[in-house]
Amino acid sequence: QAEALKADMTDSKLGATEVWTSRQALQDLYQKMLVTDLEYALDKKVEQDLWNHAFKNQITTLQSQAKNRANPNRSEVQANLSLFLEAASGFYTQLLQELCTVFNVDLPCRVKSSQLGIISNKQSSGSAIVTPQPSSCSYICQHCLVHLGDIARYRNQTSQAESYYRHAAQLVPSNGQPYNQLAILASSKGDHLTTIFYYCRSIAVKFPFPAASTNLQKALSKALESRDEVKTKWSVSDFIKAFIKFHGHVYLSKSLDKLDALREKLEEQFQ
Repeated sequence: QAEALKADMTDSKLGATEVWTSRQALQDLYQKMLVTDLEYALDKKVEQDLWNHAFKNQITTLQSQAKNRANPNRSEVQANLSLFLEAASGFYTQLLQELCTVFNVDLPCRVKSSQLGIISNKQSSGSAIVTPQPSSCSYICQHCLVHLGDIARYRNQTSQAESYYRHAAQLVPSNGQPYNQLAILASSKGDHLTTIFYYCRSIAVKFPFPAASTNLQKALSKALESRDEVKTKWSVSDFIKAFIKFHGHVYLSKSLDKLDALREKLEEQFQ
């Protein structure tokens, strides 16, 4: 069913309404799978398919259309993007609530449904729920938190995004993805030291996030490209720049002849 729905969503002959209907059906189907048999769903990478096909691809398309200055419908696209992000946020919030209720997971950042005035509806559907491993429950809840953070970041709600990412990192500290997202967030604020720190953190865990090492290399290469200004009095930011540069030379083993001079400078300015 999911494969057929994914094919519908990429079918150019179908109108926007049909694509929207297929997307909704895909969300419902994947949500049901995740709740009913989590182990099987994770084995089939359902959570990644759900994010990519039901949300990420559409968000990327709308973002590029909204950025295109030549597009006459830019304001309409922008409005559509806002609505879509709102809906995506709602979907993951609700999925997280359902997962926590069904699998009895207690998240410190979660408001219980009863406190929101939502009457708990125990699953009345005939399908029996297969009890998953606690680690799988934690993983899928972390997955939801990371994407709630991503959605908040796309909506320029940076402090909200950071809060979701931090909660996600606390839930499964051995998984590298939340740290990678925190690095992206720091990078968008222009905080280079924190960016490098979180990319390193994302790699130095039991389950490193694969993209983080590429991201770290890019960030350090960029740091090496900046020109050296000869200054007698250094500010904190000059020191941080040189500190990151030093690590860039070592990590990427590039122009190692510059290392000694840079190290002496850093030691001298360490006060």
